[in-house]
Amino acid sequence: MTTTKPANDDLDICLSELKLHQAELEKQNDQMREMLEQLETSRAMYSDLYDFAPVGYLTINDSCSISDANLTAANLLGVERESLLMHSILTHIDPEDLNAFRIHVQQIIETGVRRHEFELRMLRSDGSGFWAQLEANSVWKGECRLVFSDISLHKKAEQELLYLNKLESLGRMSSGIAHDFNNLLQSLLGNLELALMRSDDQKSLRKHICQAVKAAESAAKLSGLMLSYSGRGHFVGKPLDLNTLVTGCSTVLSACIPGSIQLDINAADGVPPVNADAEQIKQVLVSLISNSTEAIGEEKGNVTITTGFSEFDQTTLNNSRLKEKLPAGRYVWIEVRDSGCGMDSDTLYKLFDPFFTTKFTGRGLGMPATHGIISAHRGAIFVESKPGSGTTVRILLPIFDHPETASTSMPRGEKIFTAQQSDIHF
Repeated sequence: MTTTKPANDDLDICLSELKLHQAELEKQNDQMREMLEQLETSRAMYSDLYDFAPVGYLTINDSCSISDANLTAANLLGVERESLLMHSILTHIDPEDLNAFRIHVQQIIETGVRRHEFELRMLRSDGSGFWAQLEANSVWKGECRLVFSDISLHKKAEQELLYLNKLESLGRMSSGIAHDFNNLLQSLLGNLELALMRSDDQKSLRKHICQAVKAAESAAKLSGLMLSYSGRGHFVGKPLDLNTLVTGCSTVLSACIPGSIQLDINAADGVPPVNADAEQIKQVLVSLISNSTEAIGEEKGNVTITTGFSEFDQTTLNNSRLKEKLPAGRYVWIEVRDSGCGMDSDTLYKLFDPFFTTKFTGRGLGMPATHGIISAHRGAIFVESKPGSGTTVRILLPIFDHPETASTSMPRGEKIFTAQQSDIHF
């Protein structure tokens, strides 16, 4: 006989399984609730960290419109956060830095570079300005995030340090000039006195007068170097082929170095003419070659002069050792590279200070004069050097384009540069 299981037993089994599922669901709900609470806590913490960060955050699109901003950014710019949203960041950029800012943002958005740092001047809503350190990051296509902070105090301290260094440099310069001119004047006066005492001896008279003339010429040369350093030397600019200049004076340059040092010249093809004074550029080359020779010393070594013509971006040009920075564009360059002892950071920093020299002899005016000459030519100077790794000095000069003659005057009518200007705008 077959036994049938009671229906009540099946119902009890179903209820038991439902209770187990209910308990599991309640457990999962508790876990979900806990996760939501943690998420809300994290979101609140992120919101606080974002809004009250010590730096400003702005998200902008390719038209420079602000889509997001934190409270710090609003405070730094002196506006309510709601007023920033959907407004252009360009209204808070100093007009003189607008073009550079657009270039930086365009590079970030178009290339997707993850990080790009630069400095510029920003404006608050009341019109007051401040220096800002910016870091631009690519967020997603068509947008980037700007992280910025006020570095005005840092810039002020930097300017004060430069001022103190300038005072130190001027003190050393005045001391050096006084010392050198005192020696030259003593030689001049001494020889003239001897000439007067021996006026009956023509041979002796001529000798002392020649020594006096030599001292006067040295004094004039020293004055010329100081004028070059200050950018007030007399320069006549005209179309100049750097390749022709370098190869033409190779004999003179070779005479500046001993036989243990090899001089190589690499002149690139197709280098356009520059707007420059040939004699002054020769003086620059002689100064650079002399420095390279001193750096190599009595050891065997190499000095290489290279010419070229390249495109330079603004970031690179901002590293020029001259105060006035060239705009991005194409420039002719000449480079002097040596295999010498190199320079440490302190020597590299003082390289263009007048009367600063590491030599046992010399006045330390060669590189300051180079600084002044290239500055007056509206060029750029880059120096790379490390102890034991030699030194490379690269000089950029503007291209000669059109035969339009113009002159630049200094105070008191002193002409510093008469040039046939090009269409390159500085």
